[in-house]
Amino acid sequence: MLASYPDLEETPSREYRQRTEWNVRDSDATLLLSPGDANSSGTRFTRELASSLGRPLLAADPCVEAGRSQVISFVEQHCGGGCLNVAGPRESESPGIYAASMRFLLQVFRSAGEGLPGRGDFTA
Repeated sequence: MLASYPDLEETPSREYRQRTEWNVRDSDATLLLSPGDANSSGTRFTRELASSLGRPLLAADPCVEAGRSQVISFVEQHCGGGCLNVAGPRESESPGIYAASMRFLLQVFRSAGEGLPGRGDFTA
């Protein structure tokens, strides 16, 4: 992994809270993908961190297609060519979230890249 990502730094703690904090802190913005009824402790913690650190955060429901254009605008505004932290509840806390999020993100990236040379060629 380090050969592909030489700047990758492992957190001293295996506790998810530190990893979450570093991800929010070190990214340009956070996209929180969570179904409308999900309210896990990790999801709440991510929201609190983004707020306390003054980092941009957008919450979107990956099961609702209408949010795609809002996500595209958010990423363009806050990330440019930088780093987007994608967060959300664990699959064990929200069954189906992984597949829904993957579909949603692929649709977002395809839509964002339409008509641009070399962009929009995303596959699962």
